[in-house]
Amino acid sequence: MKTKRIMDRTSNVHRLKLASYNSRGSALDHRIYIKRLLADYDLVLVQETWLFDWELHKLSDDENVTVIGVSGMDPQKPVLGRPYGGCALLF
Repeated sequence: MKTKRIMDRTSNVHRLKLASYNSRGSALDHRIYIKRLLADYDLVLVQETWLFDWELHKLSDDENVTVIGVSGMDPQKPVLGRPYGGCALLF
């Protein structure tokens, strides 16, 4: 009886590592934590950035990191109380 060799398909597979983080703002300690996540994960999903669209770059000071996101706040309306919403994808 002849046996077939089955190729191990997982040997050439890259496992995508994701992290999700509800930052509740973008204070310095939150950005430091995001930087640590980026060192260990391929994609970092961030919720509650509390940033306007033009401020999303503040989530990473590394020029090799891409930041894509959207604000939860309407720039045409004044912010009453604390900022809110927003999400971003960093890789």
